[in-house]
Amino acid sequence: MKTSLPNYTYPLFFGLCFLFFLFSCTSPQDEAARHYENAKNYFAAQEYEKAKIEFQNVIQLEPENDKAQFDLGETYVYLQDLAKAAAAFHQAVTLNPDNHQAKLRLGQILLLAKETKTARQITNEILKKHPENIAALHLLASIQIQERNMELALKTLEEAIEIDASDPKSHLFLAHLLFVSNRLKEAESHYLKAIELDETQCKPYMELAALYRKKGEVGKIEPLIRKWAQVPGDQVQKSADLARCLENEGKIEEAEKKLLEATLNNSENPVALSNLGAFYARQKENTKALEIFNRALDLNPEDLDIMFRTALLSFLEKDYEKADAIVNGILAKKEDHVQANFLKGRLHFNRKEFSQAFKRFEAVINNSPRHALARYFKARCLLDKSKFDLPGQDIFRVAGGYETSESWERKLATDELKQVLEIDPNLIAARLLLIDILLGNKEILKAKRHINYILKREPQNIQALVFAGKLKIMENDLAGAEKIYQFVLELQPDFAAGYVSLGLALKDMEKTDQALKAFDRALEINPDQMEALHYTVSIHMQKKQVEKALEACDRHRKNIPEDNPSLAIIDLIQGRIYMTTGKIDMAEERFQKALKRNPDLSAPWEQLAVIRELKKDTEGAIKYYETLLALNKGYLPTYLNLSRIYNVRGDLKKAKVYLKQALDIKDDYAPAANNLAFILAETNASMYEALRLAKTARDKEPNNPAFLDTLGWIYYLQGSYDMALPVLEESVKLNPQNPIANYHLGWAYYDKKQFEKARVHMKKALELNPDFKGAEKARDILGK
Repeated sequence: MKTSLPNYTYPLFFGLCFLFFLFSCTSPQDEAARHYENAKNYFAAQEYEKAKIEFQNVIQLEPENDKAQFDLGETYVYLQDLAKAAAAFHQAVTLNPDNHQAKLRLGQILLLAKETKTARQITNEILKKHPENIAALHLLASIQIQERNMELALKTLEEAIEIDASDPKSHLFLAHLLFVSNRLKEAESHYLKAIELDETQCKPYMELAALYRKKGEVGKIEPLIRKWAQVPGDQVQKSADLARCLENEGKIEEAEKKLLEATLNNSENPVALSNLGAFYARQKENTKALEIFNRALDLNPEDLDIMFRTALLSFLEKDYEKADAIVNGILAKKEDHVQANFLKGRLHFNRKEFSQAFKRFEAVINNSPRHALARYFKARCLLDKSKFDLPGQDIFRVAGGYETSESWERKLATDELKQVLEIDPNLIAARLLLIDILLGNKEILKAKRHINYILKREPQNIQALVFAGKLKIMENDLAGAEKIYQFVLELQPDFAAGYVSLGLALKDMEKTDQALKAFDRALEINPDQMEALHYTVSIHMQKKQVEKALEACDRHRKNIPEDNPSLAIIDLIQGRIYMTTGKIDMAEERFQKALKRNPDLSAPWEQLAVIRELKKDTEGAIKYYETLLALNKGYLPTYLNLSRIYNVRGDLKKAKVYLKQALDIKDDYAPAANNLAFILAETNASMYEALRLAKTARDKEPNNPAFLDTLGWIYYLQGSYDMALPVLEESVKLNPQNPIANYHLGWAYYDKKQFEKARVHMKKALELNPDFKGAEKARDILGK
């Protein structure tokens, strides 16, 4: 029996069929139009990600639609993805060479990318067909500015005004160029014309106000801004502009009143509150500012700008935990947020987490290459990451054995600081940091230029004056240095570091009694100024006054609380005194005390390892060196010491491991490169690699006799006697008392058939050390 559909299902069935037929008949053009309409609506609502997807849908349906490509490019501009924007504009031009809007946009992006020549070619194409295209003339003027042809750019804008005198953008652009060219009267007339043609634009008012300020006509500024405030438009922003004007004129209460009025009249507007919060922040009223920003955040919890301002104020108020939490919230929403990444870097830097800070500053620079402060702090990370004990004081770097003037980090930091000063020549902190590096590298002339730059602008900059004094010492103008430091102490009588610098100048002038008084004064002002104690001890030790050196330490110890970590430094200094005088057991006791007070101090571990070696306890030495590595993996001399111990033991495998680890950290670390090259050559493991490493060491320190000996010996082992001989001769010339170098040179002469010279150096090697490795072969040559 057949079953049939109930009567009431027929209308439903035919309705579904009709709908299917209707949608199946929708044309691609209709579908594209629907996506286009959606895209425009999303774009108008500033939902650019959604707009992007819809424009891509249009292009998928209509690949030849150059207008959709242009609109997609515009969307990428708002998404700050200029590479994809350029690609979309380029595709629009490819599809339709007469799409001049797309050409203009492409030209603008190329100009931003400093592809000046290509930008000019595109602009010329437009002007060839449309010589009166005002936007193209504006782009041409921008290109001429990038070509550093200001006069031609001015003429181009004058031409644009001749074509259309009613275009306010032309007058504004020309006014701006005249302003920066210091042609203020002409600039003023064009600013006024731009305002006359379009009174609703903010920029001409603000630039004209700056012009009046430069001309000293400050009385014209307030009426101008009040006129702007009366123009219909965003009254919240206009109130903020007027308030800022009043603030600049010192009318703080009036400015505050104007902003408070704006918040009362727009109580649900977070921007009004943000403007008020920013005002309080500029007045250093951070508590008030935080309260206002928090109210703004209540109105708009997703506003990343307000979130950042609260984070920054929390940071300035030293509420680092709160700042960190807010920044993390921002980065969770927008991981490439430039300001949040910068502040996150500052938080890591404050905690001395230099590797994490470095990565954050790198992220900022990748998104904003001209962020001068990010580059400055990146340089600080490079420099500070190696200052393991107590950053900023030479005594600790010396005690730790760091090779600061030659370090790889300093080179990278120097490069970074040079870029900072290209971006912002007046970032004095960066210039001071660069001076410190240059003085450490003994680049006196370069350092002097930077010091003079600062003192010309800030004659009483204490740090620059201290560097000027240090420079005088390096130039051997000790009296000049003393004069500068006396001036520094007149400016800042309680500047402990100033007394240290004065003491150094007096010490070099052999005014040791006065120098000691200066160091004592530094310690009196700041008991933690351990450099002063270090130099006091060094004066006594140079005079062989060991007891006085020890007494100076004991005397200062009484001025320091028992829980102060500086006591560990005093123990360290006294331990070094005992080491110098051969009192190894007493030195060991002091180093142990230093570690008990501060187990994170690196230098005592190294000294204890040295003592273990002196006592023939290599296992104990290894233990201490390994502990030092655990504390500071970047301290390269430890790898050398461990390698040396294992080499003496005959464990070449382990010796090589430590040298390779050092080179993994710094691939041009000359001592490790040289030592590994020698081991590889002696064991015939890899002569090619040995030669590469030996050249690396030689290139780094071309006058190091040990490195020259290694390189020359490798040439010899390869049979390249002509290359080996001059290198080995230079090595022995630099250090004639090295038995191994004489032995190697002897063999080079032997294989060059210069037997008499060979015997001279073989004999010399045996005289210097009868038991060196190879002594038997030398005796054989000599017939002994």
